[in-house]
Amino acid sequence: MTDSEERPTDEITDTLERISKSPTSYVAYTVMIARLEPINRSEDKISLLIKILEQADKEGVSYIFRFNGEAIVLLIQQSQTEGMAKALTKIRALFPNDPAVKPEANAPFINVYYLTTEMDTFKKEIARICSVITGRENAEGRLIDAKRTDAEAVVPLSSDNLYAVIDVVNMIAVSDAIKRQPVIAVIDGHHTGVVFHEFFTSSVALGKKMMPNINLLADKWLFRALTETLDIKLLDAIQNSHNPVSPARISVNLNLSTLASKDFDIFNFSMKSKGITIIAEVQPLDVFHNPELYAEMKQMLHRSGHKILLDALTADTLDFLDINLLAPDLIKIFWTEKLNEPAATASVKRFTEAKNSIHTILARCDSENALRWGAAQGIIFYQGNFIDTMLAATIKYNCSLSNCTIAECISRYSSFAGPLRDKCIYKNVLDNPPVWNGSL
Repeated sequence: MTDSEERPTDEITDTLERISKSPTSYVAYTVMIARLEPINRSEDKISLLIKILEQADKEGVSYIFRFNGEAIVLLIQQSQTEGMAKALTKIRALFPNDPAVKPEANAPFINVYYLTTEMDTFKKEIARICSVITGRENAEGRLIDAKRTDAEAVVPLSSDNLYAVIDVVNMIAVSDAIKRQPVIAVIDGHHTGVVFHEFFTSSVALGKKMMPNINLLADKWLFRALTETLDIKLLDAIQNSHNPVSPARISVNLNLSTLASKDFDIFNFSMKSKGITIIAEVQPLDVFHNPELYAEMKQMLHRSGHKILLDALTADTLDFLDINLLAPDLIKIFWTEKLNEPAATASVKRFTEAKNSIHTILARCDSENALRWGAAQGIIFYQGNFIDTMLAATIKYNCSLSNCTIAECISRYSSFAGPLRDKCIYKNVLDNPPVWNGSL
């Protein structure tokens, strides 16, 4: 697909002149970007829209023209109209709550022109678009109330839009939405270094960046289907990153089905070649539904020298699941104030005092109280916002030339890629925190 940007008046005039000799071969579309709500006219959204159109043109024989935020104009060969119709359906699904996309809209979001009979009408529309851009006409086609709140535009993830969302995720780079969070060892009240980093795709960051009008977490079962796509994107981003990994251990929260995939085989080979140990974090519900696959994947990981971690445990799930039978290498218990209750404390203590080789991590630690409670149960590994602050303070101490705040250091440290990470000018310090010298 040939692509011209900004205000390609000469280019489209020349193209129309050439195709006018056989207009039956082409259909024209105008996608009226200016009629969308402001929240839907971001550069990221428009870039994604264009990528959808480009992928629909499998033979690369059509034309796309961008008119400076006002409209996107397409000249499509007849042989491509079926694929383009599907692409336009996906584009409408990107803006499910936008008035401009509704069938009852006063002016249509997408217009079609059959050039055999409507060439003159189409040329007049192009002239009108150009005059709007130059200010010679008022933008009468704009139907948007810029004061409409974001909340009014948000719709839940549903069976109606799930596959459109998955298509979007498949086409975008998720690196900017990937976060890393350290697990550190704390002994006698002092942290002794990073044990490993967890890498995960932030659904909040992903939603804000590419799909602010869809609540990705509205339905946990549908979101689970989406995570299978996100898993693959996460693995691909990590293995293609040039960021240093210190210590040489990483954890990734994955579906069991992802661990059984060819994509994970490729990721496994890549990490082994770099001397990096993988800690695969899996969810109790996934294990409960497929214990046989869990056992198979644990064996696979161990054969490759990697570890498996049972994530998101509570005092209740410790009593419900037979952790010793599942025998993960690590477990992660989520901190809440409820753990202070005697019954909950007893459940955790029974496990941590048992003679087994399973390492326990207390996650979601948001205060010093969590560390004190964990220490009382014999726990030495911790993760959470309070831990991030402890580590950032150490990094800042070692980065004497920097004048950033603790909060800025945390945001830059947690960013896998993108503008936040780029703001750090001392990445050699950022990417080389103190490392715990023990073994897992």
